[in-house]
Amino acid sequence: MIVLLLFFIGNCFAEEAYFQRENHYVSETIIGSINNIESNIKIDDFKIYEGRRVVFFEKGLIRVNSTYHFYIIPTKNGEYSVHIDNVLVNNSGQISSKNIIFYFNVSYSNNSLNFKVSPGVYEGENPEFIVTNIKNFTQNFTFDKTDYKISPLDSVKIRINSSVGFSYYDFYGYKIPINKFGRETSFNNNTDENKSFNCLKIEIPNIYTHQINKTQNFSLFIQNLCPIELENISIYSDNEETIFTNNNFSIMKNQKIIINFTSLKTKIGESEEVFFIIFNQSIINNASIKILSFENQTNFDAFNNKYDNAEPDKCEDIGGNFCDVNQQCSTDNYFYDIHAKEICCLSECLNINQKETNWLNVFMAILGFITIGLILYLLWKRSKHFKSQKVEDKFKEAERNMNKNSRVLKN
Repeated sequence: MIVLLLFFIGNCFAEEAYFQRENHYVSETIIGSINNIESNIKIDDFKIYEGRRVVFFEKGLIRVNSTYHFYIIPTKNGEYSVHIDNVLVNNSGQISSKNIIFYFNVSYSNNSLNFKVSPGVYEGENPEFIVTNIKNFTQNFTFDKTDYKISPLDSVKIRINSSVGFSYYDFYGYKIPINKFGRETSFNNNTDENKSFNCLKIEIPNIYTHQINKTQNFSLFIQNLCPIELENISIYSDNEETIFTNNNFSIMKNQKIIINFTSLKTKIGESEEVFFIIFNQSIINNASIKILSFENQTNFDAFNNKYDNAEPDKCEDIGGNFCDVNQQCSTDNYFYDIHAKEICCLSECLNINQKETNWLNVFMAILGFITIGLILYLLWKRSKHFKSQKVEDKFKEAERNMNKNSRVLKN
């Protein structure tokens, strides 16, 4: 029941993840893939958990376009989960950030594959693998017209001949993802330069200025320095209130086009916006820009006049300060230091979460202290009034009573 629940939860939250096989066993190589990923995932980001505890199995992954191929070699049975945080996922051209979690179960069984292959994925020029016999008896296998005999837990190294580019290699129940590099590459091959399409340039100003609660028009340029024409290009922003007038377009080789868009901001201060260029449902380039939003037209115009016409100032030269991440300038008296690429505050930097003094609360606290002090004083006075008599006072009172009684008897 728990396994089915974990499987259901995994499918709900990680539709991007797939395994080559449904059942997984101790010591065998588990191979899978994660699709529609636009982030650069490092091996340290690929964390395996047993409950809340991180476990360390042999693992690896390679990227081919927007797909990551991974492998895991578990050393013990149990229920496990893979966590990858803050991943950009492309869902039919819509980019969103999410935490990917998917689950798998490992058990002891004689139904596992006969061999363990390490690594389970490969990227490079000369694909080589270590094949290990995970059974408790000697096994034979043939590879590339060569016969191998492997004792239990023994290993041999094999080299796979594959064509340049990405392919799967079938080996005794495994489909090993191989991305082989070679000297001859074309524009569509997965080299470091081409997979990010650095030849498609985005040109945007260093900074935008914006008046809040007012829709404004902006422009950016895209230039195609690639050796071919690119069709069906799309551009998006991580700001939902940014709307492009020509969202989908084609661009000829060496052509430079202008992209117009409108944007709306509702908060004062500095923010950042990221533009994504999408081709064949994959992000091929992106660019970010700083945006300064002002409350009114006066501050907006004053900043633009200073920024456009004056010589660039350095914050330190005019006695300004760079506010920390959790701070903001106390007034609108700030400017963008293009040297440091930060906002220079010419007033005081205040903590964003700093609360203003509530004088009503202060007054009520003082009144409370005065009331408590008055009550304590009255209690003290009352206790003094009922204070016990001294011993000598008691003797004197008794003597007076005796004298009074004796005079009564004489009469």
